[in-house]
Amino acid sequence: MRALSLGVVMMVAALPALAQGAPGEFPDSPTFVIPPAAGLTRRESSALPRVPRPEWWAPLASAAVPGSGQAVLGQKRWLPYLALEVWAWLQYIDVRREGSRRRREYQSLARDVARSRYPGPYPVGDFEYYEHMLKNAESGDFDRLAGGGIDPETDTTTYNGRRWLDARRLFWEDPNNAPPPGSPAYVSALEFYEVNAIPTEFRWSWRLAQVEYDMFRRTIVRSNVAYKRSVEYLGVIIANHALSSVDAFVTLRLRTREGMPGYLRLEGELPMASILPRH
Repeated sequence: MRALSLGVVMMVAALPALAQGAPGEFPDSPTFVIPPAAGLTRRESSALPRVPRPEWWAPLASAAVPGSGQAVLGQKRWLPYLALEVWAWLQYIDVRREGSRRRREYQSLARDVARSRYPGPYPVGDFEYYEHMLKNAESGDFDRLAGGGIDPETDTTTYNGRRWLDARRLFWEDPNNAPPPGSPAYVSALEFYEVNAIPTEFRWSWRLAQVEYDMFRRTIVRSNVAYKRSVEYLGVIIANHALSSVDAFVTLRLRTREGMPGYLRLEGELPMASILPRH
C-alpha cells in the first residue's frame, strides 16, 4: 500500500516537468524538406510518330491495271497480278486469232464446195447460218417452182423441208391435208416458212462432198472451242481486275503502322489453278 501511494506521488510530481518540455521536442506532425538542388521537373511524354496516309486512289489504280494499286501501297504481290494480266491477255488474243482463222476456213469451205453448185453471189451468213449447215447436209429450195407464189420445199430430209413441216404442224389441223390457199391457216403457215427457211441466195448442199463436209464440221467445232476459250480468258481478266481492286481497298482500310496498338496484317493466298481455264 505504501509502494502504491509512493508511485502515485511520483507521477503527480513528474507532470509539470513533462509539461515544460522544449518546444519541438515532440512535434505534432513530421515536416519534409526538399533540397533546392532536387527541384521537381515536368516530364512530357514523347509524341507517337505520325503514320503516313496511304494513297486513297490505289483501288482505282488496281481496277485499271491489276497490281498497280499494290505497287503504290508498297506490297510485293503486285507482280503476280500484273503477270496474270499479261498472260491472260496474250492467251485471249491467241485464241481469238485461232477462232477467226478457223471461221474464215469453214466459210471458204462452205462457199467453194457446198454453195458453189448454185449461182452466186454468195453473201456471208451469220453464226446461226453455219450452225444449220453443220447439222444439215442440204438446205433445200426456198421456192420449188419459179413464178407465182412461194411453193415451199417438201423434202423433209432438207432444212427447208423440215421448216415447212413445222409450219404445217403448227397451223393446219392436219399437216398432210392442205387447207384452201388464202385461208388464215395456210397464210400463217406460209409466213412462218418465209421467216424461218433458208433464202435462195444462201442455199447449200454437201452431197457428193462427204470429205469436205467432215472437214467443215471439224473446223467449225474448233472455231467454236476457240471462241469459248476466249470468253473464259476474258473472265479471268475481269476477275483479276476485281480481285486486285478489292485487295487494294481492304489493305487501304486495314493498314496501320507496325508496332503501334491495333496493328493488323492481312495475308492471303490465291489458288491460281482454280480460276485458270482448263484446256
